[in-house]
Amino acid sequence: MSFSTTAAALLYRIQNGFSKHAVELVYASHSLWPLPKTVSPPQSQLRILVLDASFNPPTLAHLALANSRPPPHEIDSTTSNNRDYDAKLLVLSVRNADKTLKPGDATYLQRLEMLEIFAQAIKPQEGLEPNIAIAMVDEPTFVGKSKILQTFLKNRLAASSSQRSTQLDFILGFDTLERLVQPRYYGSEQQMMTSLRHFFSPEGDNSSVVCARRASSSYIPADDVDHAIANEFISMGRINFIDIGEDLAKYSSSEVRNNIRQRGLETAEWKKFVPLGIASRVAGIYSCYLVMYRSEEPRSRGDDKTFSKISLVIKQLAMSSLISAVAWVRRGIAERHPQKYVLDDKELERVSALARIELEDARIELERAHEAARSMGKGAEGDEADDQGDNDDEENWVDEDDAMDVDSAPAPKPKDDDLSQYKLDEYDDDVKTNDAGPFSNIKGLTYYKDNEEDPYITLKEDGDDEREELEILPTDNLIVIAKTEDEISQLEIYVYDESEENLYAHHDLMLPNFPLCLEWLDFPPASSSTTAPPSTNPGFGNYIAVGTLDPEIEIWSLDTVEAMYPNSILGRPDATKAHVPVPLGTGKKKKKKTKYRTVEKGYHVDAVLGLSWNRVQRNLLASASADRTVKLWDLSRDPTNGMDDDTGGGAIRSFDVHKDKVQAVQWNEKEPSVLLTGSYDRTVRTFDSRSPTSGVGAILGSDVEALRWDPWEDHGFYVSLENGIVLNFDVRTLPSNLDNPSPARFTLSAHDGAVSALDVNPHIKGCIVTGGTDKLVKVWNVADETDGGKRNVSLVTSRDLGVGKVFSAVFSPDDPLTLAAAGSKAKMQIWDVGANMGARKAFGNKLREAGRVLREKESSSGGVVGVVSDDEASDVEGGEED
Repeated sequence: MSFSTTAAALLYRIQNGFSKHAVELVYASHSLWPLPKTVSPPQSQLRILVLDASFNPPTLAHLALANSRPPPHEIDSTTSNNRDYDAKLLVLSVRNADKTLKPGDATYLQRLEMLEIFAQAIKPQEGLEPNIAIAMVDEPTFVGKSKILQTFLKNRLAASSSQRSTQLDFILGFDTLERLVQPRYYGSEQQMMTSLRHFFSPEGDNSSVVCARRASSSYIPADDVDHAIANEFISMGRINFIDIGEDLAKYSSSEVRNNIRQRGLETAEWKKFVPLGIASRVAGIYSCYLVMYRSEEPRSRGDDKTFSKISLVIKQLAMSSLISAVAWVRRGIAERHPQKYVLDDKELERVSALARIELEDARIELERAHEAARSMGKGAEGDEADDQGDNDDEENWVDEDDAMDVDSAPAPKPKDDDLSQYKLDEYDDDVKTNDAGPFSNIKGLTYYKDNEEDPYITLKEDGDDEREELEILPTDNLIVIAKTEDEISQLEIYVYDESEENLYAHHDLMLPNFPLCLEWLDFPPASSSTTAPPSTNPGFGNYIAVGTLDPEIEIWSLDTVEAMYPNSILGRPDATKAHVPVPLGTGKKKKKKTKYRTVEKGYHVDAVLGLSWNRVQRNLLASASADRTVKLWDLSRDPTNGMDDDTGGGAIRSFDVHKDKVQAVQWNEKEPSVLLTGSYDRTVRTFDSRSPTSGVGAILGSDVEALRWDPWEDHGFYVSLENGIVLNFDVRTLPSNLDNPSPARFTLSAHDGAVSALDVNPHIKGCIVTGGTDKLVKVWNVADETDGGKRNVSLVTSRDLGVGKVFSAVFSPDDPLTLAAAGSKAKMQIWDVGANMGARKAFGNKLREAGRVLREKESSSGGVVGVVSDDEASDVEGGEED
């Protein structure tokens, strides 16, 4: 299991209040942390460095702080002044006392990923092994952090049969110290003094503060701090100061970000401020957001339209939460009693094989970080070397939202003699060492078969009650939604009982990136999880394929709950080739054109925008991508076998029939070898996958948003466009040469704005649904052709379901006039269109011809069923930005 997957799951837990003591340990250098691996006095006090690690990105100044030693006068006289801390802890708080994350900021998950690399660069004292951990806390104040961390550490040490006590040394910048002694964070001065005395008292939380002074021409002595409140604790020796050189003191996170925004990622200047290994991660983060920082630069229409539906998704992500896709599961498909995911040795081997390339990339980056750490401080010995490690000032280089940035100043040009120890001129040199990276000790982590065996879970589960709660009846539908909320992307699986109009959440699955499309399938992919439940129908299953902003396709079992890793991953998980977008320009006067990544035949190199499973040839899955290709995958091939040979796990075919990003793809159920594709090159094409060059197509007046084959005609299909138009075509009339005219059979002006959702009813001929950015869901009736060859299209009903901009609207596979819709408000609604009198009248004859009976139901909600959110009562309709 990768660090990112674990971190995302733990981040979800702590942000939703599921964490015990409001602490989650994300990473530890070994399983005994905070106890050292080497033998130490059994009753001695553990002294732990705590570095508040919200910074974005970590700089060399942060590294100096993390490498600092305890203040000399605080060390026992019987020990060496060079003694290191017993343990070190990097703490990321998911709540800030002053501000929240802004659009363009690194997310909490991205910060954790940078901290993982940063932790590898922290060098232990010579002769000692690393004793470092990364944790998340749900507490904004240092007094609160100390309390919950002491409780967490006490329980962790007790579990290791250790009675050792702990002292926490919080490393702060000067501005943070000023806020520490401001009454407004406590309610009153009296309450503040009570809290601080308990915070610093050996009989209380037993914490102290080590403060890095401001970078200036003359340092501020400790006795010149103009806070009488702080002086009380300075005199007690509980607040201490360290001095650092001015060059390192001005290496701020804000300076790195400003440098990137002003000069671009292409320059090497900003890389001098960050530890080796961090730079590539920073480049991946900021390449996604550079265009946001350069919004004042004029751009052509083509550049503005880099993504259509995706641009809406990303803009919405910057503001709030959303649901980007919805998929139904037919009744009777799901296992009645889903299995729980088990992370045993066999599953770890499977996960390791699936993620082989991703882990290798991480290992190389971390080896470079290790080498950089070993090279630091070799030019000095004794106290001088310690001074190099102690020099740090957090005022300029913590979080971009932190008030410590107010005194930041432009960084001076680094002096070679000051920074020669970091060997920055060798930054781009490849380094090979014997270190195995952070994943080498994953099997050393303690895991338990179930919660009954886990000593940290005090509320044991009732097996029978839980089994009953997870039961899925044969009369239940599953509905899968791709949701992003509070920076966490996940699949949420709902159970819908149509007879009782009951909709509830069943379980969820964490995703690595923003989801863009979903496709249900019943074919068990190769390299499936070892904990997948035994199917009652061999050769069949219950799976969901997910396309995200990453180039890989993940396939998850819907019959496994609490899964931490997908059953299969299609495509090469290579971050260096696939994950880093190329910015449009450098922010200077001239603007560069968009650069496309080099296309690969065996895997996508950009976001996966569309998926379609072949219901006849069940082992085939088609995918559409922003890399301008459509790829064909054989699900029976093991993706761990590599990408380069005929039996490997890569794509078996790659089609480049479009000149721009391919938004949508769908198989023809009547002609199972025929594909339909739509692109941002404003064309739609249909071709036989066995002979793609002999296809036909049409030129459109706008970018494609969605498309669907008409299940009632093997030669007809619908296309919805960004300009609000829906078109219907007959394949038999389309030309192979797009220069020739390609008229549509009929044109429907459906919405004021993009028609981002489209579906054709599989139960009623001529019934289609559309959804748009005008927040409306519309149901249409398409009449059969008249003698003149024309079709009449009429609007049956239209409704604002309160889901915001509609990104997905899909008919039920079981009920003829039931659909699910979702969109920019992160809300899904089930709409029984049959509750509308006009709909029953319009489709009554067609239903009878199809042998379907529509039951009239009494409903006070007008046929709409949804899940009430916690804050729905305070939701304001006009609160969303258009």
